[in-house]
Formats: sequence, structure tokens, C-alpha cells
Amino acid sequence: MRIAYVYDGYYPSTGADAWQVLNTATALSRQGAHVTLVFPQEPGGVELTKDELLAHYDIQGDIDVIQLKSSNVGGRHLKKLVHSYTAMTLPAVCDADVVYSRNLPVIMAALKAGHKVVYDTYRPWPAQYRAMRLLFKRLFASDRLLGGFFHSQHALNAYRDAGIASEKLCVAHNGFHPKLFRVDQSAPEARLEIGMPEQTFTLGYTGRLDIEKGLLTLLELAEVLPSINLLLVGGGNDEAVLEKARNLSNVYLYDWQKPSAVPTFLRACDILMIPPSGTALKAGNTVLPMKLFDYFASGRVIVAPESPDTAELLKHDENAWLVKDVSIDELARQIEALRSDEDRLTQLTQGALDQSEQLTWDSRGLKLINQIEAWTH
Repeated sequence: MRIAYVYDGYYPSTGADAWQVLNTATALSRQGAHVTLVFPQEPGGVELTKDELLAHYDIQGDIDVIQLKSSNVGGRHLKKLVHSYTAMTLPAVCDADVVYSRNLPVIMAALKAGHKVVYDTYRPWPAQYRAMRLLFKRLFASDRLLGGFFHSQHALNAYRDAGIASEKLCVAHNGFHPKLFRVDQSAPEARLEIGMPEQTFTLGYTGRLDIEKGLLTLLELAEVLPSINLLLVGGGNDEAVLEKARNLSNVYLYDWQKPSAVPTFLRACDILMIPPSGTALKAGNTVLPMKLFDYFASGRVIVAPESPDTAELLKHDENAWLVKDVSIDELARQIEALRSDEDRLTQLTQGALDQSEQLTWDSRGLKLINQIEAWTH
């Protein structure tokens, strides 16, 4: 099967979408698909070879890469639109059996050009914006829009509730790379490797360091638990978060890390946090966050909010410790209780590892290729 994955974002990037796109494309290739990834070259940026792109992210896969030059004229939205329609003229796209994308302008351009199309998204658009219900009903009414893959049941439900046929909707969770998590390393050993105090109990978070991700909740937690360290790994320009973090002696800040380095930082933690805040879900910018799959594989306890987007994977007191909307003092009390309960920590760790076995990128690739073949026959 020939698949043209058309993406309107730039590479290299620290964004989760760039990571997810490249992992999906390479996972499809490892299932035997001939995948061509088409993306724009950032104005003033350099052209990347396939080998340079894959090496930057430490990903393996046999894909073709086409990088289209972007115009210096117009804003980002215009550039995305031009890229989407320009991509449809490429021989590799015209000859593909399926055009695959997570970008709406690409989906609409591909349908207009007469291609068979597959959509991939984490966003519950019809639930967030009622005006988009009609748009998606029209798009999915086309026989050429074969179907959509959704990163969570929570997202899929929004399209089903908008009246889109269930047979065109499929949940396909994101994943992790098992080879990156095969090292048996204790938390103190990992902390020594990255330059943190070895014996101090540590909470951790990886990802964008922005207010909308709920980071202020974690920083407030660090304030009321001075005997516990907080490890934050990721990029971000939110000065409110960064300044507060720098002013706390028990907070350790690290920049964005290459994927191959992230597991060591995760292993340096005793508990991995998804901030118990509804901010990200309400903003629509995070639904079943991708960090969760690495968290599962890391062999560490997960503490997360009780939330509709993670409910299909996170089970309280089985593979994670889920907290409701509680005060910082109550959250701190629960963290301290977990810290002193070795049996529960061991149980939650094993539950997370058991859950991770079915959540690899290759598992996702197999599900995608089987479903696309079913849709095309």
C-alpha cells in the first residue's frame, strides 16, 4: 500500500505533533506500507534528508521524505493552506493509494483533488465547536474520506455524537518504543546520571512547561513539599512558569531532550505526574497526553487527575493513582501517603508496566494498516 502522509508542520520540532506524525509514518512503514512523508521547509531553514530527520528523533523506519519550500509571504495559516494544495500536485501524492493527515486543510485539499483520505486526530472538534459539527458531517459523508483514527475514545465520541457513522471511526492509541525502556535502572542510579540528589524522593513531569498544561499546580505542590524534589523536563517560553520554577530550590529544570534520553529522566523519578488540573483538557490542547505512554513503560508510579480523556487507560489503584479536584494540601497529603506505602507503589508500578505491553508504536501501526485495508476493500 502506498501512503502519502502530508503534514503542515516544520521539522525539526520539539512539538508532540511532529513526534506523533513521524512515529505514525514509520510505524506504517514497518508494517510494509510504502510511506512518503511530505512537510514544509521552514522559511530560512535547511532541507533535511531522511537520514537526518530519523536520526534527530532516534526513530527507525523506511520512509521517503519530500520537503516543500515555503513562501516568505503571508502568515502561518496561509502557508499551511498553500502547502496543502501544493502537496496534492506531487507525483508521490497523486500516485498514492491513500492520503493520510492530521491537518484539516490537507484533508480538504486531498478530497477536492479526488484522493482517498484518512484523518488522524486527538481533538474532539465537534464537541469543542458546535459550528464544526456540520463541517465534519459533510467531510465524512464523502466516500473518499475512508475514516478517521482518534487518539482516545473521548475524542471519537465527539464525532460519533455529531452523527458520523461509527464504521468510519476507530480509536488508535499512540505508543512508545520498547527498546528505549529496556534498561533496568533504579531511581537513585538515574538521578546520579542526570546530576540530581540520589536519595531524595522525586516527582517528575515531561512535556511543555506551560500554564495551560497545569504546571502551576506542580510548582505549588513543590512549595508545600520542600523535602521532595520536582523534576521538570521539556520546552516552553512561559515566563510565569519558568520564573516560579527557578525560584524554588527543590525544582530541577531540564530543556527538551532527545527521545533516547527521556527514559533516563523518567527513571529518575519515583512518581510521574500528569498535573491534576482540568486546564489542558478544557483548552482542548491535550487529550490523552502522549507522555502517558512513556510513563506506562518507565516502571514508575503515575499520579494523574480523574479525567474523561484518560479514563479508558488509567484505572485508579490498579495502574495509576487518580485524584479528583482537590486542594494542594490534600494532593500533598496523598503524595506523602503514597511515598510511605511501598506495597502500593510496587502494585501501581506493575499495573502500569502490564498496561504498557499493548501500547507500542508498532501495535498502533498494525492497527492502522489493518483498518485502512478494511476501509479500502
